[in-house]
Amino acid sequence: MQRVNQFSPGMTVMLFVNRLLLGVYFVMAGVNKLIPSEDHGVLDKMRSFAEMVAGKAPLPHVLGLGYGYAIPYLEILCGAALVVGLFGRQAAWIIAVMLVSFILGRTGVMAD
Repeated sequence: MQRVNQFSPGMTVMLFVNRLLLGVYFVMAGVNKLIPSEDHGVLDKMRSFAEMVAGKAPLPHVLGLGYGYAIPYLEILCGAALVVGLFGRQAAWIIAVMLVSFILGRTGVMAD
């Protein structure tokens, strides 16, 4: 079954630009979490980020820690999928779930 584009050409261009910008943003955010700083290596930086996420997450510590380690890789993978145009809907859903989790973790809505 062939997919029919129901959008106007201007809307198609706007969706493409938005998809590209969001993808680049998430790739850069993920890469930034993996770049070593002057005083910390990659593993130290990832460990401290994962501990911070685990401390704020409304999850058991082990699950929060696993999520904290997975976030940079999910950001890079989903951002790259948006940029390239492969699995765009799935990547957008994963990004949407991550954004909701960031909001809940940041605001402390789900905190005890």
